[in-house]
Amino acid sequence: MQFSGDIKHVNIKKYFKECYENPQELIMFLKETFKIFENGKVYKIDATTEALQLIEKYLYHFVQLSSSHKEEFAEVVTELYRSLRNCTTNKHVQDFIVENTNILQTTQHYIKTSNPLHLCLKIILQFLINLISSNLVASKKVYSEFLDFVKNLMEHKMYTYECSALIYNMSLFNPIDINLFEMMLNLEECENQNEFICFFLEKCISDDYFWSFYKELRHKHKLTILNMIRTYQIQNKDFNIPDSGLEILIDCFLRSPDIFFKITNVYIQDEVQEVSLLLGVLSSISSKDKYIDKLQRNKNILVTASALLINFHRLGKSGNNSFTPVQKLSGSQSDEAVNPVFGLKADLIQLIGNMCWKNNIMKNLAREAEVIPVILDCCNIDANNPFIIQWCIFAIRNLCENNPENQKMIGGLQKKGTVSSSVLEEFGLTLQGDNDTQLKIVPLDSLQT
Repeated sequence: MQFSGDIKHVNIKKYFKECYENPQELIMFLKETFKIFENGKVYKIDATTEALQLIEKYLYHFVQLSSSHKEEFAEVVTELYRSLRNCTTNKHVQDFIVENTNILQTTQHYIKTSNPLHLCLKIILQFLINLISSNLVASKKVYSEFLDFVKNLMEHKMYTYECSALIYNMSLFNPIDINLFEMMLNLEECENQNEFICFFLEKCISDDYFWSFYKELRHKHKLTILNMIRTYQIQNKDFNIPDSGLEILIDCFLRSPDIFFKITNVYIQDEVQEVSLLLGVLSSISSKDKYIDKLQRNKNILVTASALLINFHRLGKSGNNSFTPVQKLSGSQSDEAVNPVFGLKADLIQLIGNMCWKNNIMKNLAREAEVIPVILDCCNIDANNPFIIQWCIFAIRNLCENNPENQKMIGGLQKKGTVSSSVLEEFGLTLQGDNDTQLKIVPLDSLQT
């Protein structure tokens, strides 16, 4: 909620103290006194301690009466909580409520005895959200006393927007266990427009505590997290993965090679998709200065990526399978349900190229791993690996920069012919050698004379 900057000071009138017998009069007074919309402006209410103490007394009184389930008492309780909600945007009010009143205890009693479908419960959640906003002490208090209540509401899909907002604000100062995290992810599946779920997941990605239980998550929840990271990378949106998270992602990648060679097994498709996304995340992360130094300290990343690329390339040449290059644009299988390793070779080449950026240890290791000829051989259009040619060129550039050994090795390779590109032929073009040294793209018509 955006405030205009104007502060509305609450003044306590005499009859406010004499409304026990007239709930409707109290309701009207509360609505007028704690109104935040007035004269086209949104006000920030500054309530005195006297006003808060009186609200506490009325709240306790009418909560006790509400056990009789009379609608008039539920209505006045709702209005009292609405007044509290509207005035808990100030830290001194938040602190006073938590440290000098029994309002939270009264609230606990009310939610145990009230009708869960009544509007009051929604207002209570909004009050708690405002109460803990940017307030460490209040957040810890509400977390310890109301977390189970919020979990129960989420399990029954009640007031999910308010619950997700409350959980997000609690997560800023308190650790979130794996069960609550999975509840939020389950909620994300049906409410992907809920901004507080997005805020919560962003917070988790940058949190060491989250990464401590990442491996325990179910595959579908890992996919949600990895998909979100990949989306942010593609959108060039800034986010942070802590060192602990990076180490977890690296470890998962290093343990993944066996999965790729079981892609025909329908029972592990989620795992294949997971490690494919994981590779995409790592290849993109390796382009960032704040991560590349950490990645380059681990030789196993380059060794694993090289071994995977070599084996995938061999498989692609051995017959028609998921790794076989598609040189017709119409033959692309961009749907991962059809080809779960879509883009995989391009991601591996990007990762290898970035790992070798200004790092001779990695450049020499790539040569020893015999991956350089494979990268050169991949430098052909493949509709299942978009931009693979560009990543090949970039990788060769990084491999050769200030490394005479790699330059010499590439210079000593023999050309064994030109690979025909069906993609070029679709546009009426082909590749032609000139004097055994030059390579040109020429119209097909020019060869028909």
